[in-house]
Amino acid sequence: MGLVIFDLDETIVSLDTDVAWSDYLIKHNRVEDINSFKQEKETYYQAYLSGNLDIHRYLSEFVLKNLKKHSLDTLLEWREHYIKEMIQPFVLSKAIDCMHKHSESGDYTMILSGTNDFLVAGTSELFPVNFWVATRLEKVGERFTGNVIGEPLSGIVKLQWLKSWLLEHSEFCLEETTYYNNSHNDLTFMSTVGYPVAVDPDNKLQAHAETHKWPIVTFR
Repeated sequence: MGLVIFDLDETIVSLDTDVAWSDYLIKHNRVEDINSFKQEKETYYQAYLSGNLDIHRYLSEFVLKNLKKHSLDTLLEWREHYIKEMIQPFVLSKAIDCMHKHSESGDYTMILSGTNDFLVAGTSELFPVNFWVATRLEKVGERFTGNVIGEPLSGIVKLQWLKSWLLEHSEFCLEETTYYNNSHNDLTFMSTVGYPVAVDPDNKLQAHAETHKWPIVTFR
């Protein structure tokens, strides 16, 4: 039995789920200043694409600033609509087939995402995986506080989290871990596992995968 990890955004869904949430809020007038919100969204997304996103600032000044304004009941209702409208149409069936194949082989499957756990909790229900993990947002009662629990699962922190998790799950190891990912932002992580797989990769990851003879696949 091996450990098989799937990235979320642009890997098993053909969009960025964080961006899709912002688009949902804009579409349904869930934000106060739509023009300012659109500009912020685009600025942060371009920073992510270039590998220069300040994840702490993005969470505190954009994601959590909006979430903490609303009750959990309201947000859960919005999330249900968001999943049906913005996520389900973009779920990649080849990714689901791949998950089923690994499960049938006895592998343990996991979604590991830097996206916040409020969104990933809903999205992960669309996939046949054993486990999921995401950036954890703090709640008190029925509201988000605006704080993150621990460090956001971005960059090297993902790898640190996995190494810690493996200490408690000795039946798995990095050398026998498969990791499906689309982005050069996770090159360090991919270079550490035994079986990195580039999925519909961006240009930087494509070049690196070709140089190091990593498998390159498509779920599209």
